[in-house]
Amino acid sequence: MQPRSSSGPSLTWIVAFHGDSEVHQATGVIIAQTHTDPDQALQRLVDYAESTGQPLDAVAADVIARRTTFS
Repeated sequence: MQPRSSSGPSLTWIVAFHGDSEVHQATGVIIAQTHTDPDQALQRLVDYAESTGQPLDAVAADVIARRTTFS
């Protein structure tokens, strides 16, 4: 995975930091919903968390519970 920007953390670091199974499972749900590749799905998850000011793990839990969907 490539860094988002030269000043921001890479997605690899984000997943390592938040490496719980919910982030991985939510990424899979987004892949199924949007038919994107894993890098794009994870980026969408991270972008959504950042844009709403929510923690990544909270957004992941909402995606798994189908309270948040991507299309």
